Amino acid sequence: LRSVTLIGYEIGPDGLIVDATLTNTIAGSERGGELTANWVPTANLRLQAYWSELRMNLHDRAAINRFPLAKNYEGSTPERQVGLRSDWDLAPLWALTLQLKYVDELQQPFNYALLGSGKIDDYVDADLRLGYQPLPAVELALIGKNLLDGARLEYSSESGATLTETRRAAYLRVTWSF
Repeated sequence: LRSVTLIGYEIGPDGLIVDATLTNTIAGSERGGELTANWVPTANLRLQAYWSELRMNLHDRAAINRFPLAKNYEGSTPERQVGLRSDWDLAPLWALTLQLKYVDELQQPFNYALLGSGKIDDYVDADLRLGYQPLPAVELALIGKNLLDGARLEYSSESGATLTETRRAAYLRVTWSF
């Protein structure tokens, strides 16, 4: 994991110049796992469930690191993600996919100071795909993403400069396989 050691800065005619060293001054351990279960109850219906857990135990190990970052790395990844997915062949040329997912909160994202609550909330969301295959090599699909929420914060960059907001979306996709 990267750490930043600020050596100094100066304001010159070209703007702010920051002298910093990127090193690895964080140590620790991670543990976690993933579990996936697939079930095919009928020839035209496939179901999948997944569960993912991640725990991080990090600490700053160098005295030269004036800006401790270990807690930011620990809080920048969701500890738990859970999802359900169904793939249903509706008719010979039609297919429907529905995915529901839960993503745990980010307890201390990198730029938590920009957030009112200091964290990015957990969320539940859904994606939907209706596909039509008029030819063996061509598929038309109407896709909806993030259908349960109009917009939400999902991630903050490691640099701390930007927040990533995910919005509801719908689009038509054409796939031509050759």
